[in-house]
Amino acid sequence: MLHFLRICFLCGCLLPMTIGDIVGLAQERLPCALELSRGILQPSQSELSPFVVSPDGNDANCGLMQTRTGLDQATVGPLGPCRTLTGVRDAIRRFRTQRDDRGNGRLNHETVWIEPGTYWMEEPLVLEPQDSQILFYAHKNATFTRGHLITGLTEEKTADGGRVWRVSVKNPLDETKPWHFEQLYVNGLRAVPAQSPNEFYHYVAETVDAMTDPTTGETLDTSRRAFRPREEDVAMFESVPHDQWKNVQIKFFHSWETSLHRLESYDAATQTVTLAGSGANWSLSYWGANLRYQLQYLESALDQPGEFYLNDAGILSYIPREDEKIETSVVYVPTPIASNEQSGFIRIEGDPDHGQYVENVQWIGLSWTVDPFILPAGGQASGQAAVASPTSVIVRGGKKIVFQWCEIAHTGGYGIWFGPGCSDCEVQYCWIHDTGAGAVKIGSTDVADTTAERLTRRIVVRDNVLNHGGLIDAGCIGVWIGHSPDNVVEHNDIFDYYYTGVSVGWVWGYAESAAVNNQILNNHIRHLGQGVLSDMGGVYTLGPSAGTVISGNHIHDVYSYNRYGRGGWGLYNDEGSTGILLENNLVYRVSTGGYHQHYGRENTVRNNIFALSDDGQIQRSRVEDHLSFTFDHNIVYWNQSELFGGNWNDDQVVLTRNIYWNPENAAPQFAGKTWEEWQKSGKDAGSIVADPHFTDPMKGDFSFTDEQTIRRTGFVPFDVLQAGARNPKWEKISTTAGWFTQEMGERFGRWREAAAIESTAACKKSHSRDFFAPDPPPPAPLSIDDDLESPRTTPLPKANVSTDHRADSVKLMTDTDQPANHFVRMTDGDDLQFGFNPHFYWTPGHSSGTTVCEFDFRISAGALLHHEWRDSSQPYRVGPSFRTNVDGSLTVGGSKICDIPANTWIHARVECTLGEKVGTWSLCLTQRDGGAVLGQATGLGLGAGWNELKWLGFCSLGTTTTTIDLDHFVLRNQP
Repeated sequence: MLHFLRICFLCGCLLPMTIGDIVGLAQERLPCALELSRGILQPSQSELSPFVVSPDGNDANCGLMQTRTGLDQATVGPLGPCRTLTGVRDAIRRFRTQRDDRGNGRLNHETVWIEPGTYWMEEPLVLEPQDSQILFYAHKNATFTRGHLITGLTEEKTADGGRVWRVSVKNPLDETKPWHFEQLYVNGLRAVPAQSPNEFYHYVAETVDAMTDPTTGETLDTSRRAFRPREEDVAMFESVPHDQWKNVQIKFFHSWETSLHRLESYDAATQTVTLAGSGANWSLSYWGANLRYQLQYLESALDQPGEFYLNDAGILSYIPREDEKIETSVVYVPTPIASNEQSGFIRIEGDPDHGQYVENVQWIGLSWTVDPFILPAGGQASGQAAVASPTSVIVRGGKKIVFQWCEIAHTGGYGIWFGPGCSDCEVQYCWIHDTGAGAVKIGSTDVADTTAERLTRRIVVRDNVLNHGGLIDAGCIGVWIGHSPDNVVEHNDIFDYYYTGVSVGWVWGYAESAAVNNQILNNHIRHLGQGVLSDMGGVYTLGPSAGTVISGNHIHDVYSYNRYGRGGWGLYNDEGSTGILLENNLVYRVSTGGYHQHYGRENTVRNNIFALSDDGQIQRSRVEDHLSFTFDHNIVYWNQSELFGGNWNDDQVVLTRNIYWNPENAAPQFAGKTWEEWQKSGKDAGSIVADPHFTDPMKGDFSFTDEQTIRRTGFVPFDVLQAGARNPKWEKISTTAGWFTQEMGERFGRWREAAAIESTAACKKSHSRDFFAPDPPPPAPLSIDDDLESPRTTPLPKANVSTDHRADSVKLMTDTDQPANHFVRMTDGDDLQFGFNPHFYWTPGHSSGTTVCEFDFRISAGALLHHEWRDSSQPYRVGPSFRTNVDGSLTVGGSKICDIPANTWIHARVECTLGEKVGTWSLCLTQRDGGAVLGQATGLGLGAGWNELKWLGFCSLGTTTTTIDLDHFVLRNQP
């Protein structure tokens, strides 16, 4: 039998209430025992109205009934518990309407008691300004889910002796409609959509930058959404039936982001994959060769334990993990939704533009799990921080909105977003994990949201466990702060993400920024990157951020991919970071340095410990005409790679009173100088090269066995054990007993333990880094057969083109005498900055066999065409090359081969053997139309050591207005 509940203010337990108790509470106006640090709720000033939510409730007849019996008296009668949060919201609205009919007019505080149980949510709970002043309280084990329990699974044996579970699923809302879902959870673990490859990546062979629209005949730019797979992967695409293309998803791994796409088509004749929608944020060739991708929701890839596939007939197949038994397993899938607009748990919708806010709403002890996510038809792509991902709990126009002792898990995107117009909100003692993107977002990416009405500020994220994210969009952040000031992110455990832990700011450069006075304090941030993405930091900043403090953080095991894009730093001041204090942080075991400033102004890096980075310790990239940063009272401890990376020899960076120690090298180099030379140049006054006497740095213990050394520079020890989420005794949370319970304190401890267990595998791997992807296979040697007649949006799609400041200096032209004949024209002049521009080149990657390069060219009088082959050495060595001269002659190494008539098409053929058989090269020049030989040479010599073709280029070296026309490029390599 269900009862109304009340809290015993002596022991803190929940007790059943009679109708008389309810009436008594309303009449007594009992004071509330809850005391919150920010004064979010003050129920002691109002009636205590105990609404109840129960798994056995009934939204059609629930809540409290208040009727007028006299001028100042009221009788309250129970209508029963509600079944859903939406139901109790509506009950409170009705109750307030009845109360306000008495002329009260005040919006009193209401309390909602939530009984233990699992509650299914068909749709998000939406709160509006009229729903202010509510406390939602769950004593224990109240879980709200948008997941559906799947039953009726049967187990089958596969041909190879394995197991597969299958069931026919029906849409629980309407069995006549199809049910497409993209997540599956078995015993609390997220299953993997049937994926190829099972580990690591496939690689793009080449991009397809343009296509002809079959309907209009127009040339389409497909550089962001079309490619050809490697030969070994062609069969995988050919296995997908035409009617299943839309189900297959392709995830690209760029440098610091991922993008998610649906397969629009596959053309077997040209082996071309086309993505639905507008594609990625960058050209698929932007990062060079070997762009990584994975395929998911691919039926032929269902071959590993933990993978699932749902076909169009509604048959769900799942390969169980070794320890999973069908009789005891609990299987959930998300509720049906048509689009992500229908996803989410909570939508708090104020109207800050008109001064209407949702205020004083608090959630204590609730769990929300299984939020549906459907990849949009056009895909999902962000420029950074996975900002395009959805969010499960959205607060817009909210004041004093608090989440304490809550859990958010199994989401398709971020956990919580405090959007435009929020202030004085808090997330504390919460566990946000197993998220499709990150945990918490604060503020906006839109500068329009920095007005006084829409600016989000004073958000506190404290003592939370935020982990195991980026499971759909890996480019996410643990805690992201956009255009927002005065926030506090402190004492959190943030780990097991593929990108940055905490990010502050959303301005690239020195434009005005709202992200000032943010405090990033005493967080334990670890196991980031995991060899998947690059250009990240434990704490990452962007733009001017005066008053921002990054202090007391414990950061380690940040490992980046680095094969395109680079950088896994501990503390990272990126573009325009200004006015930031970074002090008392411990950073160790990272990829590319404990600290990096790309460029910024007047930052202070003080009293930190930076240790044991793999590739460089401290990096400064850009020199500008102002003070970059002050590096003072720090300890740098390393045993490999260089100390300082980048630019350090100017006077716009100040280093003083630091301690440097490399136990493997007592005389390290300082930006190419000895210690004595370095100090004579004015750097590091008061600094020393000495052993700081750490207890056991290789095991992460940076306490001191002897403080004599650090006293010499004035370094002040700090207690890194203070970093991370705290687990205070429940009795100390409130000055009076009752609202926070021992069960909550114990639950938080269990959450921390569970979070650690959940990421044990990732942590162990991160220590050894044996899980990093191997080097990608080398790209196939480049072949070219381009007569310039195929569709294109740029003159030379596969080439790297440099036009200086004049985009028209390399241009696709049409021959007036032959309308179907396109060619590329390089136009030189005296207004170009560099003499070698305009120029373009390919990177063939030929290292053996025989390479032949053929092309047609036509020069105006006095034009200086330079054609050259280079290797990959530093400095590079030159192989075959020739040039035309002002007098019209063509020379090789200063020796004349022939004269080239102006304004006449010439065909050139260059041939050279590479690798171990390298010897000489040959050149043949003929007239394109008549074929008459103008000049030829064989047995031409090569520079010592040159034996590979890594760069094939064409330059116009003139300084006057001349033109060079080029057509029909052929490049082939044969064994």
